[in-house]
Amino acid sequence: MRPASRCASTIDQVRELRFLRLRYDRVRNSQELQRLHQEDFLQALGPTYRDKYESLGGPGARACAELIRTHCEDPVTDLQRLVQWQAFNVLAGNSDGQAKNLSLLQTGIEQDAWRLAPFYDLLCTRAFPRLDAALALSVGGEFTPGDVTPTHWARFARDCGFAGAGARRIVEDIRSLAERLPTLLDATRAAFEAEFGTAPALQQVEVVRQTVPAAPGPRRLIASRRLLPFAKQRALRIESDREYLAALGEPGLRATLSDLLSVYLKSWPGIDAARTTQLRWWIDALDDKA
Repeated sequence: MRPASRCASTIDQVRELRFLRLRYDRVRNSQELQRLHQEDFLQALGPTYRDKYESLGGPGARACAELIRTHCEDPVTDLQRLVQWQAFNVLAGNSDGQAKNLSLLQTGIEQDAWRLAPFYDLLCTRAFPRLDAALALSVGGEFTPGDVTPTHWARFARDCGFAGAGARRIVEDIRSLAERLPTLLDATRAAFEAEFGTAPALQQVEVVRQTVPAAPGPRRLIASRRLLPFAKQRALRIESDREYLAALGEPGLRATLSDLLSVYLKSWPGIDAARTTQLRWWIDALDDKA
């Protein structure tokens, strides 16, 4: 947008605004323009998946990450980019981040080497109420943007191959960005209006903001009132924890219990070391097994 604004006089004369972009899948070789092969993730994964949307049988984060690990020259960098792409989708209001909007790109002519292609179709779909707000690619199994919690992001990071400190760092980076997002949105909108004037579309920013999970404060919990007594009861018993954990087969219940126990751990005054260890074991076990 900025380069285009510098040509404002020309744009005003023709009364028509066009954007030109260099093709990232073209290279010039000996004065000849040649095409780099690109294949979207749904094509690359073959007939295993029925649809580009995860909820309709399409690939999830784990399948996308495995494709990157298998074929990309620098999988660590490209896996980090995959996480950043999904963080942008959730925070910027793009619910159409699906398998055909991710691609592998050939790194050179006649080279059997690949990288994650530059991102495309980065839209703000949640600015339009008639479009489905559910995420095309879930975050740790959660498709509703406003219900995504740090636990879901940790699970998403693990699905992409990051564990331990790496996964925690990803969660903290996303939390930090979510905390700064309202200020960034206000500043960006003010700068745009100062330079170009008001536009009705800018009011949709508030629509999108309402769908983004807030980072500060306690985690958003599903059915927390109903399950809190049960969570407290489990926190006081340890006799058959491993056996009981094995019986918890429903991922949503596991995630909810993990969140509840985390809140309970933080709010329990005078908790002793043994009980703290027990609660943390349960939280880690629920997250790992979900």
